[in-house]
Amino acid sequence: MTNEELERAIDFLLKSHAKLDVSVERTSERVSQLADTVSHLGETVSQLGDTVFRLNDTVTQLTKHQSSFADTQANIMRVMMRTFEAQAQINQSLNDSISKLTVRQEQTEATVDRLSLKVEALAEQTAGTDRRLEALIKIVEEGRGGR
Repeated sequence: MTNEELERAIDFLLKSHAKLDVSVERTSERVSQLADTVSHLGETVSQLGDTVFRLNDTVTQLTKHQSSFADTQANIMRVMMRTFEAQAQINQSLNDSISKLTVRQEQTEATVDRLSLKVEALAEQTAGTDRRLEALIKIVEEGRGGR
């Protein structure tokens, strides 16, 4: 190999080495950037994990509250059903009592009507008795006065 060829080969190697150094430098910068990006993504993933954990706790609490609310609603429904049943019994009892009172009132009115008729008859008898007594008193007074 001649000097000139050797110089060209060395020059080629130096230029290649310089290009390789630039390429390695760029790659190193990109690797560093990627490492920063990966680090940032790791932080983001960690934050997302914390958020998911908090959301899971919130969902768990909401589920417990919902279950408690459902139990409360079921209890309210049971109380309402018992109240409606008791009200139905009260209504039936009131209706029965009203029916009995209506029958008794009708019986009382019938008794009052019968008593009214008897009072009228008694009043007529009393009036007749009063007339006879007055006539008797008149006879007795006239009999005394005539003596």
